[in-house]
Amino acid sequence: MTKHRIAVTCAAAAVAVAFAATVPTVASSAPRALQFRPPVALTPATGFGGYEPGVLADRFGGVWVFAHKGNEGDVLSPDAQAADGVRGSSWVWWSSNGVHFTDAPGGPVGAAPLPSELLFGDENAVDEDDAGHVYAVDTNLTDASITRWHLGRANQPPAFDFYRPVIPAGEAYDDRPWVAAHGNGVVMFMGNTWEQDAYPGNPVSNSARGAAIVHMSYDGGMTFDPVGVPLDGSGWCRPAADHRAGSHVFYAICTTNSSAVRLAGLDLSDHMLYSYVSTDDGRTWHRYGIRPYTTGNPNASNWPSVAVAPNGTVYAAYLDQANGRTPVLWLFRSTTFGRTWQQQVIRWPDNTTSVPLFSVAVGPTGAVGLCLQDTTAVTAAVGSFGRPFAFTAVPTGGAPQTPYGDFTQCAFTHAGKLGVTWTALKGVDDADVYYSQQR
Repeated sequence: MTKHRIAVTCAAAAVAVAFAATVPTVASSAPRALQFRPPVALTPATGFGGYEPGVLADRFGGVWVFAHKGNEGDVLSPDAQAADGVRGSSWVWWSSNGVHFTDAPGGPVGAAPLPSELLFGDENAVDEDDAGHVYAVDTNLTDASITRWHLGRANQPPAFDFYRPVIPAGEAYDDRPWVAAHGNGVVMFMGNTWEQDAYPGNPVSNSARGAAIVHMSYDGGMTFDPVGVPLDGSGWCRPAADHRAGSHVFYAICTTNSSAVRLAGLDLSDHMLYSYVSTDDGRTWHRYGIRPYTTGNPNASNWPSVAVAPNGTVYAAYLDQANGRTPVLWLFRSTTFGRTWQQQVIRWPDNTTSVPLFSVAVGPTGAVGLCLQDTTAVTAAVGSFGRPFAFTAVPTGGAPQTPYGDFTQCAFTHAGKLGVTWTALKGVDDADVYYSQQR
């Protein structure tokens, strides 16, 4: 078994010199408003919907949208797009053009010709390596399944490779799975136990405690290190891979709010936003402080967002809830492999309405995209770090807005167009998933 270790590069009491430096917003001429296509409803018109959507734009022009199923149909949901008319796994759609979506192709499970969509999944994530493989992980709360496809060129549909109902991962439960991949089959599965002290991890690093647990695969997701290693002190995390040729770098941006006080919702003290960096494909990790933040209500703390530019620059975003004061959306940039960070305050159209869901994306030429969803609108902007971001309302077709779930996401297509996914409330505990792409 591969040995792992985490180097705690900046302890919370001694990270002041590594805090993000604030970059003043540079005045510039107002950017032009973005133009978006009409919204596409992805969840079926009948049956249950979905929420917590994410998006992956692959290198050959395909668009993948994935989401949690509606809570009423979390175990089994009607799905007119599926061959059997029902779905147990989380939603995964694919489109060649960002307009017409279908269920991503499934495949046989074991000896019985049952589609993998029938196996229960609660929350999912999708990513792509640099050899044309796309990976989806889908938690069933005790473990996670994995599905792999290989991409079709020239906008041809992806081809199903394999499905396995368990990773396996050693932690007793997963609250939310993530996946990041690069190279040819180097895949990082990140589980989240929700509790920092729930899992001791690899015996060779038994001092490490964290809610996020990293499990690595070096054979295209066929096998994973089942023991894994916790990211020391981590809370809610989002991972990303550096896709430059020959890169061995993975990142995770993590909160640190502790689980012991989350149940009571009482911890209003400052915490630290961290970057975790591996330069050897997940074998060892280093931790660096980005900046302190205030949790507000710990039970409502949000997931960070992270994206790596083609030149290796790392961007991250986080919303500081500021203990009931006006929330602050921070955009961070690192050109030092996540060791030091610059920061910029992002002003969105109306930061008094609610705490929004948010995402950061980076385009093929380095443009930075931001998308937000609050109770009044879905908005998006494209710009560059250190300059103002002018937000444009994304057409939602009149669907009622709500920041339902824990996150939303946007991503640039290979042609540099920003695509945004979001939810629209349709019931007491249910929503529909939508997607719109920049013209």
